[in-house]
Amino acid sequence: MNFNQTPEFTKEFKALAKKYRSLPSDLEKFQIVIESTAQLEKLHFFDGYRATVLHRCDSCEVIKARLDCENLGNKQLLRVIYMHIVADDSVFFVELYAKSAKNKEDESRIKRYLLPYKGA
Repeated sequence: MNFNQTPEFTKEFKALAKKYRSLPSDLEKFQIVIESTAQLEKLHFFDGYRATVLHRCDSCEVIKARLDCENLGNKQLLRVIYMHIVADDSVFFVELYAKSAKNKEDESRIKRYLLPYKGA
């Protein structure tokens, strides 16, 4: 499985990694969870909380999930939005944000990255 990042995600990741030093290893653990899970319905992130499918079509799924950060303890305040592209079995990280700084995902950004896959 290939993992890619949008330029916006990379920028957000770098900014949050300065604040939360464990974030790079936390993202690696998150990638392992995504890789090892065959179906979204079986995903149980962090003590039974489930990931939410924001959009589903034949070619991809857009998923919002909690990202467990070691430096935050058990507060679960980070959210990650990613696209699972079915055709080439890859994951495209779209957005990363702290729940305290932002209540909701950037829908216009998701639509912008979803556009090439929507018609497929």
